[in-house]
Amino acid sequence: MHLSGAFLLDVAQPVPTVRSGLSFHNRHGAVAISPDGKAAVVGDRWGSVTLLSLEDQTLRELLAPPGHRSAMCSLELTHDGSTLVSACRNEYARVWTLDGRRFVPTAETRSEIKSFITPTGDYVIARGTVFQLDLAGLNPVKQLSGLPLCLSGDGKTLAVDGLGIVDLAGTLSQERLRLPVAKQPSFADLNTDGSVLAAYTGGDKHVTWWDLREKDPQPRQIPCDNNRLANLKWTPDGQSLILVGTDGIVVWDWNQGQPRERRRRMELLNLVGLAVAPDGLTFATGSSDGRVIIWETATLAPQRQWTVPTHVQTVQFAPDGRHLLLGYANGVIEVLRLAPAPASAGR
Repeated sequence: MHLSGAFLLDVAQPVPTVRSGLSFHNRHGAVAISPDGKAAVVGDRWGSVTLLSLEDQTLRELLAPPGHRSAMCSLELTHDGSTLVSACRNEYARVWTLDGRRFVPTAETRSEIKSFITPTGDYVIARGTVFQLDLAGLNPVKQLSGLPLCLSGDGKTLAVDGLGIVDLAGTLSQERLRLPVAKQPSFADLNTDGSVLAAYTGGDKHVTWWDLREKDPQPRQIPCDNNRLANLKWTPDGQSLILVGTDGIVVWDWNQGQPRERRRRMELLNLVGLAVAPDGLTFATGSSDGRVIIWETATLAPQRQWTVPTHVQTVQFAPDGRHLLLGYANGVIEVLRLAPAPASAGR
């Protein structure tokens, strides 16, 4: 097994300091940060789930129950932080409910891939099924035509493999349309209200998008200036689509439902990870050469940057925007505290 660790680095101080560290005997596989930015949930490659405190300047192990028996592939939290869904490859999706200072497993279902939970905790999407979550556990309400691909920020629209679009807003989820595609996309993202879907297929020289408000959405394309696109994400307001890859960054701005103008920064950046801040004013990237950069969305000017001695696989903002979680190829997790807690919040 590989010795890995988690570190809280307070870069909000004049001189950045490592507040504390915690060692793991397994590499991490998936991470999630609580809505209040006070805790991180870590799933490792051997199936265990751990809850780490961030806000009190320690990384204490709060939870270490028997988790899963294989590599963790996803962790998702509801907006209020009360419910967690974890999924492992070739195993189960498990639902956890917060009971005081620990998560208690309450239900499980077959998963095999990344699973989702809607922000309000009404539905869990695992494998090819939509489940309604209630006190009795997980109740299947809809069999999907494909595996889940991406979920809109408001939790009301789901895209599945083959680009079927499923409405989750009603009392009974239903697939309302299927978008014709020649190949399965490498990755895709829905904007916050689920009105626009953007998708990229490896080898293409363009990104395809659909306006899902149309009765019969037609595929439209925007050029992809990256030879190897690594990720794409919408800003929370749904007005900008950020594309990152080996050769740099391109941001497309949507104006009255159409991509009108763009900003670009084309240089060899080797970008892999992408996370957009909750306010959309900045976004963070991680690269295969160890660079972590926070960019201004409006200008693409680098705002802050760090260099670490390993591949940065994962970047993720806490919902409060004060913490940035980094996942490294060597199994280490580092949490950057970007700003101090508000004075009124206390400690």
